[in-house]
Amino acid sequence: MFKSKYFWIQVGLMVGSVLALVAITLFILRIYTHHGEKIPITRLINLDYTLASTMAKNDGFEVVVSDSVFVVGKKGGIILAQNPEEGTFAKEGRKIYVTLTKYSPDMIPVNTLPALYGKSYELKSKVLLEGFEIQSSIVGRMYDKGVPGQILKVIYGNDTIINEDGIKDKVSLPRGAKLKFIVSTQEGGQVMIPDFVCKMYDEAVFLAGNDLHLSVISGEGGKYVVSQQPEFIPDTKINRGDTIFVTLSNTLPPGCPAFEDE
Repeated sequence: MFKSKYFWIQVGLMVGSVLALVAITLFILRIYTHHGEKIPITRLINLDYTLASTMAKNDGFEVVVSDSVFVVGKKGGIILAQNPEEGTFAKEGRKIYVTLTKYSPDMIPVNTLPALYGKSYELKSKVLLEGFEIQSSIVGRMYDKGVPGQILKVIYGNDTIINEDGIKDKVSLPRGAKLKFIVSTQEGGQVMIPDFVCKMYDEAVFLAGNDLHLSVISGEGGKYVVSQQPEFIPDTKINRGDTIFVTLSNTLPPGCPAFEDE
């Protein structure tokens, strides 16, 4: 009986020791591995994707890209949003879904932009900024009979992409592009009709300057202006930018004073 009782006491002690060892081992594992526990999720927003993935992996999580968007002025591969959010708790192995910044901007076909020619610059510049992140600036003004501040030309880089002739074909802009505008004005809209008749053609071109356009309708290559349309009428004005049509000849018309070099 004594031996039998002693035997069972020893067996009980052995079993108890094993159970205690297992319990201690599991307790230690729970402390160091958080096994079965929920772990707080770290803030990943504004971090580079590679760094964020490494941090999450060390915590026992996996980062998965669910979306990407282009942000003007921000380099690609930066985390903008995460789900679950920081501070929430999740079990090991949970996926964290993130939204990243794109490396390349979205391209916007010009013909998908709202109508610009002849529209209010003040209004359309706000639409372009809010809807497409496109920045606008006025770089010049041209006389126009209509309402001041209307868009007459749209320039991207050094190219005019929108004017009275329409929209330049197959042009796309990166989101965040900068556009330059020529808008209408009524200031300085008229000039006196000059008298070009009897003058040398080169002199007429000089007098027209940037205010008027000259167009030869007859006598191309002639030396003198023999007629013009509209005709010269003292104290009569025409719109700045209008065209005066001239006829040229290599001989002066009757009544014109002779040039000193002739």
